[in-house]
Amino acid sequence: MADFLEWAQKALERVTASLHREPASQTPAKKAGATPAPAPSRPPKAKSGVLSATGSSAANWPSEALGFPPQFWVGTAQSVGLQREHNEDALYAAHTIVATGTYQSRSVGLFVVADGMGGHLHGEIASRAAIAAFTRHVWNHLLAHLHWSVDSAPPTEIYPVLHYAVAQAQDQVLEAAPGGGTTLTAVLALDQRLFITHIGDSRAYLYNPLTQELRLLTQDHTWVHRLEEMGELTPEEAARHPHRNVLYKSLGQGSDSSAEADISLERWAPGMMLLLCSDGLWDVVPDEAIQEVLAWASSPSAAAQRLVRMANDAGGPDNISVIVVAYRPTRAKRAP
Repeated sequence: MADFLEWAQKALERVTASLHREPASQTPAKKAGATPAPAPSRPPKAKSGVLSATGSSAANWPSEALGFPPQFWVGTAQSVGLQREHNEDALYAAHTIVATGTYQSRSVGLFVVADGMGGHLHGEIASRAAIAAFTRHVWNHLLAHLHWSVDSAPPTEIYPVLHYAVAQAQDQVLEAAPGGGTTLTAVLALDQRLFITHIGDSRAYLYNPLTQELRLLTQDHTWVHRLEEMGELTPEEAARHPHRNVLYKSLGQGSDSSAEADISLERWAPGMMLLLCSDGLWDVVPDEAIQEVLAWASSPSAAAQRLVRMANDAGGPDNISVIVVAYRPTRAKRAP
C-alpha cells in the first residue's frame, strides 16, 4: 500500500507540474474532520461552508458572480470492520483546480473505490492494482492533455479513455493477482459533469439537499439483483438472499468480456454531495440512514467517519470504504 500511495502522490505531482507550465494558479480545497453531533430537532442556521438539509446555504450564494466558482470538498474513511482480519478494500481521492483567469477556474476530481475478492493476499493486491492502473491511465491520457479544456471536452473524447483505463485495470489484476478479483466504481468529476465507471457491487450515490433525495447512480452486477430486475425476486427477498453478493461482473475474474464496465454521464449542481462506498456500508446501513448523515454532517470528513461507525455499529461484517465529495459553493469572505 505504501508503494501505491507513493506512486499516486508522484502521479498527481506530475499532472500538477504540467499545469504550472501555463500561467495558472491553484487553490487548495479546505478540509474539515469534525465529528457530527446528533441530528437536532430542527435544521440549524446555515453557515458559510456548511451544507444544511434544506440546501439554503448553497442555493443563496452567488459564487460565480463573485469570481469564486464552486469547488470540491472531500472526506474519506475506511475500516477493516469487526469480522475481518484484513482490509481488501482500496480507495483513491484526488482533486485539483485549473485556473485560466479570474473567472475561469475549473474543478477536476477523480474518486475510486475498489473491493477486492479472492482471499487476503489476492483481494488486497487486486483492489490496489486496479486503482493504480485505472487512475494512472486517466491522469496520463486525459487530464495531462486536456488540462485547459477538460471542462468542455465532449463525452466522445472521455469515454474511450475510461474504457481503456478499465482494460488496463483488468490486465493489471490478472497479472498481479491471478485468481483474485475486485469491484471498481470511479467518478471523474469535471465541474458539473460526473463520468461514472462501474463494475461490481460497490456503489455511487448522489444526494440533493434541496429535494432531500439520495439517488443510486450505479447498478449492482450481482446475480441476485439481476433476478430482481427480471421480476423473479422481490426487493425484500433480494435484500435477505444469502448469495446477494455473488457477482457476474468484476475485474480479474472470468473472460475479458466480463470486465466490460458501465460508463455513464450524470450532472450535479453546487450544494449536492457524491458518495462512493463498498458493500461494507450499503449492505448494513439503509439508504434512509445514509441520507440523514449526508443531510446533517458538518463536513464530508465527518459524514464519511460517521457512516463507517454506523456500519461497524451494525456488526461490521465486511471491510468498509467511504468517499464523500461536496460540490461546495465559495464566497469572497466568511460570514461573521
